[in-house]
Amino acid sequence: MNRRLYLRLPDDPVYAPETDVPAGRLCELRVHEGLASRVAHVVAYRDEIALSQVVEEQVVPDGALRLVVQRQGAAWSTALVGATLAPVVLQYSGRIEGLSITFRPGAAAGLLQVDAAELAGRAVSPGELWGADGRELEGLVAGAAGLRALSRQLQAFLLRRLPPGESLAQARVRHAAGLIARGTDAAPAQVARALEISERRLQQLFSEHLGVSPQAWRRLSRVHGCLRELRRQPDPDWPGFALAMGFYDQAHLINEFRAFCGETPARFQARLGRSVADFSKTAA
Repeated sequence: MNRRLYLRLPDDPVYAPETDVPAGRLCELRVHEGLASRVAHVVAYRDEIALSQVVEEQVVPDGALRLVVQRQGAAWSTALVGATLAPVVLQYSGRIEGLSITFRPGAAAGLLQVDAAELAGRAVSPGELWGADGRELEGLVAGAAGLRALSRQLQAFLLRRLPPGESLAQARVRHAAGLIARGTDAAPAQVARALEISERRLQQLFSEHLGVSPQAWRRLSRVHGCLRELRRQPDPDWPGFALAMGFYDQAHLINEFRAFCGETPARFQARLGRSVADFSKTAA
């Protein structure tokens, strides 16, 4: 079985350094200016894999909610996919194409008109979630005349659902998510104080608008920070690196990295052809 990795951190290009999906399979499409504050990116993808082969793709989580449409063979499927904090392994064979619309942190709940916690770790059809409106969306997908045209149609559909403005709750959770993502020491209690709300209210906001807890978002952000730093120093002094990145020690780094990336830092670096000299045997 062929294996490959897909990783895209916030602000990464469609092909991040670690991604080994073959060139030309992924294409970034334009986000309508009216959705730019809500949608991080729209990606089209196409691949043709021999029916005798299966490609296994490991996707490192980004904590985002997204709208995914996909055709594998003749049938289209459409799903609203909630936040997940574990690596997802996808299997592909034959011809596959689709679109992924990724929402910015805290932006999806108001646009999708659903509590993000209801979608966490799930893939739900629009028809199940929205009734007639969802079936209209599924009809657009079924009649798609091409991925670029479909992207424009889906974004037009989302624009019609766009709330008139950002609510105070959405602004708070966006600000809080950014504070945590930018600082490994941004504990939920500190963030709540910065926003002048209770820690319990912060928990509620994250559940409603992100579908994950502030502590889980902090853990994910810390691993994302680790991945960014490994691009700059692929063969660090691991004990010192772990402490600098906000982990208690090297064992904590290994456990958290495995939880979010599906493998230890040593195996991850080796997969990418990066040096892993002097890493503790506990990383193997």
